Amino acid sequence: MKIMFFSQDLGPSRNLARIAVEAVDRGHEVKFCLYAGGRVKEIAELSLDCDLVVVSASTLFDKADAEIIMHLKNQKIKTAYFSDTYGAWARPAILPIAGLFDCAFVLDVFEKSKAMEVGFKNIVVSLVPLWEEFSKPPLYTSDDIRMTLGIKRDAKIVLFMGIKKGEITKRALGDLLGALWRSNIDYFLLPRFRKEDEFYEDGFYESFLNSRITCWKDS
Repeated sequence: MKIMFFSQDLGPSRNLARIAVEAVDRGHEVKFCLYAGGRVKEIAELSLDCDLVVVSASTLFDKADAEIIMHLKNQKIKTAYFSDTYGAWARPAILPIAGLFDCAFVLDVFEKSKAMEVGFKNIVVSLVPLWEEFSKPPLYTSDDIRMTLGIKRDAKIVLFMGIKKGEITKRALGDLLGALWRSNIDYFLLPRFRKEDEFYEDGFYESFLNSRITCWKDS
């Protein structure tokens, strides 16, 4: 079988890449169109000689995802939907076409029940490859990590992830910093920004250097 794995988002792409390796090990021919960024025409053309396209929808390009899926069905190409997190099958542009998928993969039996209600069929509970990797025993202890980053043992570590809408992330981070500054706790803040964010490009990091913040940014 010739399978194409398709997603326009980084997180789902990382999961599909791991599934694709398993497909190759089982003797299937594989095509990739991962982290594609909304290129509808190119993706549609790549899929024309495939027997199956495994789709994991994007949070940014879900309308383009729906357009591609409808094109695949018009070409009589089988499609499978891979839900890489809770509620990913319920993206607004995907719900109206849920019944077009030949099968779907979700996280647990509760997600399966809800996905069936909106029209998905042949649903398999499959978990998420990345999550299984996260559950492996860590290589380093918490003391190792604190020592490497220079974090005192009694300091509270605050993780901040943000979302893909930069302005909302900026406001949320501002509110968080305000709450931390008003508190009496000894903290170490670890924010992780996304490549879609634009606000950090013009001196954003520098403005927080006095706040004991270590910033992680996607490359």
